[in-house]
Amino acid sequence: MRGAVYAVPDGSRLLTVDLWLPEEAAPPVPVVVFVHGGAWRTGLRDDLGPRFRSWQPGPFARLARAGFAVACPDYRLSGEVPYPAQTDDLTASLAWGSAPAPTTSARTPHGPCCGANRPAAASPP
Repeated sequence: MRGAVYAVPDGSRLLTVDLWLPEEAAPPVPVVVFVHGGAWRTGLRDDLGPRFRSWQPGPFARLARAGFAVACPDYRLSGEVPYPAQTDDLTASLAWGSAPAPTTSARTPHGPCCGANRPAAASPP
């Protein structure tokens, strides 16, 4: 599922998330949340960088084949809104992903995060 809307901040663009769900895993499945790098200034939710661009299938599809759900949320960059809006956006994506939905079988995302700001460590409200 690509481009699912998870938030509509006032005066801003729609915030979306891409989801890769395993086809044959028994629910609930573990969730990997990928937050793109770029120091809050640049980056795309579906781009892991040049090292992985040639992978076929890509890393997210491989994780889904291994039984993981993968969520890649978009967030507003620092040129659009000042910090801490970026962490607020990511917290909203975790809350959206944690809400009960009959169409998904993914567990609530939790776990370690890499990166200077640890955005995925934010807890859903």
